[in-house]
Amino acid sequence: MRPSVSVVVLSYNRPHLLRQSLAALAAQTYPASALDILVVDNRSGASDEVARVVSEHPRARLIANPQNLGFTGGMNVGIRAAHSEFVYITEDDIVLDPENVAELVKHFESDPKAGIVAGIMLDKESGRIWFAGGLVGLGP
Repeated sequence: MRPSVSVVVLSYNRPHLLRQSLAALAAQTYPASALDILVVDNRSGASDEVARVVSEHPRARLIANPQNLGFTGGMNVGIRAAHSEFVYITEDDIVLDPENVAELVKHFESDPKAGIVAGIMLDKESGRIWFAGGLVGLGP
């Protein structure tokens, strides 16, 4: 049995991008039964449309914040609602490669020292690498 993964997608005022993000989550090769998708909507003028987009994805749950809590506040709401072994945080303007979740879980399973993992982040239009990992040390 594969570990469960809660994917927290923070959304703010971009339902057209959220639609692409959720489609990419639906296309993950990781077993759908092990994915818990939570869309946290930071209240905006497009919140009704965000709710409609989420309703198109039966495996996704909507958490509608009564106000815009910002990045950290919105993510914290989603993390608190997560109930899986792993929590993956992302945003509505991120389109994941179909192997993304599977590869990150595979890395966690192969490296007992791993506490935080992230994939390579590319700019879709230019192909430029925005992020390619690193090491994070906590404490002395």
